[in-house]
Amino acid sequence: MLSSFLKMPKERYPLKLIFGIMFTEINEKEKFPQSWKNKRRVLPMAELKCPHCGQAFTVNDTELSSIIQQIRDKEFEKDLKSRISELEAHLQEKHRLEMENLQNQLALQKEEAHEKEIRQEKETHEKEIEKLREQLKKEEEKNQKLQAKLDSSEDKKTIAVMEAVKKVEDEKKDLETQLTQEKDRETCALPI
Repeated sequence: MLSSFLKMPKERYPLKLIFGIMFTEINEKEKFPQSWKNKRRVLPMAELKCPHCGQAFTVNDTELSSIIQQIRDKEFEKDLKSRISELEAHLQEKHRLEMENLQNQLALQKEEAHEKEIRQEKETHEKEIEKLREQLKKEEEKNQKLQAKLDSSEDKKTIAVMEAVKKVEDEKKDLETQLTQEKDRETCALPI
């Protein structure tokens, strides 16, 4: 397990920083001869250097894997919490956007329904106005006909009155003429 984290550099025992801990890399070929290749290996102790105080200490493979596991677990937990919080924030933002979208769609539907209702009311009002205009036009025509009849009846009355006045005037003239003729006859018949 140690060898999976450590690379074999050309320098002898270089220090490598892994998860904030300094590790010394050990060249396995130098420490283990070829005859041990097929035998169970016992890994040497790893030398760690404290990043804070700089003191070097050695740990065996189990202690090292325990330390690495603790560091990995802490990092994993930290990354997991970070990822969970990011996902929660992302889901909350997504949910908020979806809710805004739904609210916008509902508002748009309400607005469209309101506009449709207004158009329908406007159309019914326009139809009613058109009917009223037609009725008004018919009433005006009727009024004009009645006015024409009234005017013609007044004209007839005026004509009748004028004819009657003329007839009376003619009779008056005839009577005046007859009266003057009779006066003339009487004056002629009376000797002076």
